[in-house]
Amino acid sequence: MYSRKRSKTSREGSSSGVALAKWEQPCTLPDIEDRLFSQNWDWSRFKDEEFGACWNENQNKPLCKFKNKQTEKKLWRYKMSKVTNLIDKVCMYERLVNAEEFKQIGITQKFERLGWERVLDWVEDATPKVYLKEVTEWLAMLRLEHADEEPSRWKLKGETSKGVMVMSFQTMNRIANFDSLSEGSYTYYEIRHFWESGVVQTDPSDLVNAILPNYTEDEQYSRAHLSVEGKILQNISLENIMVRFGDRGKLRVWDLRVLHALLYGEPKLSWRHIVMMNIWDTRNQYKRKMIPHVRLISAMIAQQNQLPENSLWVLKAIDNFDFAKMRKGSKIWVGEAGQRYRVTDKDTGSSYMYQEEEGEDEEMEGDESEEGNEEEEDPGRRPGKQRRSKHKEISGFVANFIRNRQKNAYRTYNLGQQDVYDNVSAAIAEAREREERRMKSEEEWRNKQEEMWALTRAHLEQERSERTQEVARRRAWEQKEERLLVAREALEGRRWATLATAQQIHINNLKHLHDQERHHRNYMAGLPYQPHTPWTN
Repeated sequence: MYSRKRSKTSREGSSSGVALAKWEQPCTLPDIEDRLFSQNWDWSRFKDEEFGACWNENQNKPLCKFKNKQTEKKLWRYKMSKVTNLIDKVCMYERLVNAEEFKQIGITQKFERLGWERVLDWVEDATPKVYLKEVTEWLAMLRLEHADEEPSRWKLKGETSKGVMVMSFQTMNRIANFDSLSEGSYTYYEIRHFWESGVVQTDPSDLVNAILPNYTEDEQYSRAHLSVEGKILQNISLENIMVRFGDRGKLRVWDLRVLHALLYGEPKLSWRHIVMMNIWDTRNQYKRKMIPHVRLISAMIAQQNQLPENSLWVLKAIDNFDFAKMRKGSKIWVGEAGQRYRVTDKDTGSSYMYQEEEGEDEEMEGDESEEGNEEEEDPGRRPGKQRRSKHKEISGFVANFIRNRQKNAYRTYNLGQQDVYDNVSAAIAEAREREERRMKSEEEWRNKQEEMWALTRAHLEQERSERTQEVARRRAWEQKEERLLVAREALEGRRWATLATAQQIHINNLKHLHDQERHHRNYMAGLPYQPHTPWTN
């Protein structure tokens, strides 16, 4: 029987007896607090027709196009005020899917093939408490950042009463490992292509015919056109993947894209990408008056510690989806005969047989053997029965090669033959991928070598140019200094000559005064005249 290897989330007890996940923020309010039962979810006070006319008259305009936080917040509440039920009645609460039971009929394996195994049972680690008031605050103020970049960088940012909660690929994985395959294995639709109501170029060529075997032309897609497996997967999808509130019997093209990924493993879609697109579209579209993935948003607000003290909650028991619930709601019955299971749709009478493969439990619990090594024969197994290990696609290239190599008769094979065929295809694809990686690596090495030599030559040329420029600059500096020295010496010479001339003139002036004084003294004394002494040269 199927058993999980993952460790459960550690929990702490609470005074109410409800187990808390490790990321759940404890609240000091008792469960019988009157404020919990008197929360006002009647949003008729936000029904301002005059203010909402700008969106009511142009309902195809996305809410994010108004580009004003307060306007968007009021318009989102105006949209939700038109709901006839209370707000907590139009929320979609994720269900706990019994992975062990659905593994017996091959449903769990389809989720594991996409890395979505935790999509089925992650709410087992959550609590029934949903902090709906903070969820609505977060949605009303929501923003999508990095929308023009790859989805793994997307961030949905909204404000709660305490702070900002960020939903991204990284923060979602703090709750559970939702997409367990490598990041390169997934295919990401553009938002406009994913919500396209018709088949687009990036869709599989057999999208409609493969998912709706009972479909005829000129009909609307509906649940009645699905196979039995498709109906089971659609039941799970409506609560945990492509969440929708109304028209649950109808199918949209985006439902077909998700079902094709689950039924055939291609294209490998990212659950986190789908959830973020669904939340963003639900918030922006006027006609989508619901709140999807409420438990996930509430858990992330608590995990990021963005709950105000003593936040109020709504107590919503976690619903289980198992064989009994499927038998009662969808009238799909599972009968067991040894290791074979027959799944029958009582409404249409269609059914399919599934035999639980030997070795699947060992594959889940044991370590994977090294590639190329043959496994030892198990003496306890029947002779001629070899152990089969289902291939795990390691890249998008391998997954696309497996899908493209599948012939028209592939769907007539049983599951064992399909797995063997896919394993052979995967071995061929991996060999080609290794060869391409080797050639690409060598080509990159050669390009890097050429780039390195080109950079070296450019560096040497730049050094030579800089040396030439430095020599020219130094020569110009020396010539300038030499001219300045000559000019300085000439200036000094003129200065000293001028100083000498001034000194001579001063001396001659003193001599002239002295001679005049001498002539005057001699004249007064009656002495004879004596000529002047010569000038000083």
